[in-house]
Amino acid sequence: MIRRGNYIPKEKSTSNNLTKEDLLFLHLLKNNRQRDNYIVTESLTQKGIQKELKCGLGLISRILIKNEKEDYICRKKLRIEDKKRKQNVYFLTDEGLKIAKELEKKR
Repeated sequence: MIRRGNYIPKEKSTSNNLTKEDLLFLHLLKNNRQRDNYIVTESLTQKGIQKELKCGLGLISRILIKNEKEDYICRKKLRIEDKKRKQNVYFLTDEGLKIAKELEKKR
């Protein structure tokens, strides 16, 4: 893990010993092309991220809150495909993009 520790558990995944936090950054990097769209896919919501990373919503919530406070992730309310109501979706900030690109190189 490139960044600081704080209270996020260091759960390792099977792909090159990356933490769930690292995998979250890579997932948001993969979906970064949707950043300027008005309607996005569900993969950028908490539930979509949870399905992709295969872990609990509580862990995802803690990781998102922590990195939002540190200005690596930003939250927007946008429409999701095939849903009527807007939901919170998450994107990487410029600082978060730098970290995600470093992680992708090391992968």
